[in-house]
Amino acid sequence: MTISGWLDPNGKMHNCDTWGHIDKVSITPELKRLVPKLDGMLEKLASISRGCQEMDDNGEHPEWHAAEMYSYSVQGEIRRALLKAGCLRVGTWRKGGTMHFEGQVTATTRQAAIDLADGYDLEPAFEDVK
Repeated sequence: MTISGWLDPNGKMHNCDTWGHIDKVSITPELKRLVPKLDGMLEKLASISRGCQEMDDNGEHPEWHAAEMYSYSVQGEIRRALLKAGCLRVGTWRKGGTMHFEGQVTATTRQAAIDLADGYDLEPAFEDVK
């Protein structure tokens, strides 16, 4: 069993695919509003990717590494913005019996995390990330 997602500052869980933490933000209004520059960052990434595709279509050497590097930058910025806003990144391991919560824990998110982990008969494990 794998559980992944974001626990927002109000204690609401937003589930996602195992490697979909960043993708989930762009389609979830409650999370999207916590990353003020998200639309601009995603549009810039899409523009870079379109430019690379156009170069490739025209037989030119596309600069895919530029899109990939900017993508990593965007992912880091989104993660930092959500953690700063009080979200916890949630994940489990297939083995180990723990549910991991990464971020700055508040009384609200701590109780929500404990309740969430209890619901799956897992122990919560907190990692303070600033």
